[in-house]
This record gives sequence, C-alpha cells and structure tokens, in this order.
Amino acid sequence: MRRLMSALALVVGAALPLAVLSLAVLPLPLVAQQPPMRLTLQEAIARAHARGPVALAAKASRDAARARDRAFGANLMPQVSLSGNLPSYNRSIIPVLQQDGSTVFRPQEQSQSDLNMAISQRIPFTGGDLFINSGLSRIDRVGTFSSR
Repeated sequence: MRRLMSALALVVGAALPLAVLSLAVLPLPLVAQQPPMRLTLQEAIARAHARGPVALAAKASRDAARARDRAFGANLMPQVSLSGNLPSYNRSIIPVLQQDGSTVFRPQEQSQSDLNMAISQRIPFTGGDLFINSGLSRIDRVGTFSSR
C-alpha cells in the first residue's frame, strides 16, 4: 500500500509543475477594454424603452399575431393531397365451379395498386369546401385463366 501511495505521489508531483508551466507558456487571448459608452439621458431612456421587458412582451405579441395571420391565410389556400399504394402481390388458390357441379382448385396471382389525388379549396365566410377527387386503380391477373 505504501508503494502505491508513493508512486501516486511521484506521478502527481511530476505532473503538477508541468501543468503550471503549460498554463504560463500557452498564449491566452487578451481582451482589450472598450472605452465606456457615453449616453445622454434621452438616449438611455430610449434604450430602456426599446430593450425593456414591456418592449419585449410587445414584440412577442406582435410576432404571435403575425403567425396567426399567416396561419389563417394558409387555410384559405388550395390544399392538394396525393396518396397511393404500391403494387401489392397476392397469390391464392381459389375454388372454380365446373359445369358438371364439381369444384376444381386453381392458383390465382394478382397485383393491385392505386393512386388518389384530391384538391380542395375552403370557401370563406360560408364554412364550405369545394373539392375534386380523382383515383386510379389497377389490377393485373397473372397466370392461367382457364376454368377447365
């Protein structure tokens, strides 16, 4: 235990002068003092009015009102939405009723995809909307189509 303590004291003792020396040698940024600013009483009052808590609250209220105005205007703009499904593949075995009354099971493969688009416009002062929807759907059957 004594050896460990003496080794630790040796490491700390050697590192401490090196740390002090590196702080003394490293250049530190020098900050020059700026000359004091001279203001008239009217300028000081104007600065206090511009940067005070009442002025900051008024600016925040003004910014919030502008944001509300932009949001209201955005609701009056036409809205466009586009949605769709990538092709989905389905493979199944379906029963096919034959003319003689028997049932034959046949494999069926199909791929399905669709795409929809909607455009809507809010009508001010009425609460109504004018909208147009359009859709496209595609189903591809793959494989044998024989019922025999």
